[in-house]
Amino acid sequence: MYRIARRKLGQVAAAVTAGLLNSAAFVAIHIVYEPLSLAGALQLFLFSLTAVVLVFLTGRVSSAIIMHLTYNALYLILIAFGLMLE
Repeated sequence: MYRIARRKLGQVAAAVTAGLLNSAAFVAIHIVYEPLSLAGALQLFLFSLTAVVLVFLTGRVSSAIIMHLTYNALYLILIAFGLMLE
């Protein structure tokens, strides 16, 4: 998406456009599996924008994948810890 948009919009505008569209798609994919509140959708949108920034800064998608895996692992650890406290 970025490469196509870069030809017509320029580098910065293409990065912003690709980041916003990818983040919206990320939220839409998650909404299919579980209904989200507005706050939850905003949290996922900002998380995705952070991942997009990491990809642009590092030039590698692996940084976003590691960020996503870490986020999910911490989420599961917190759920497990909360269940142990009950």
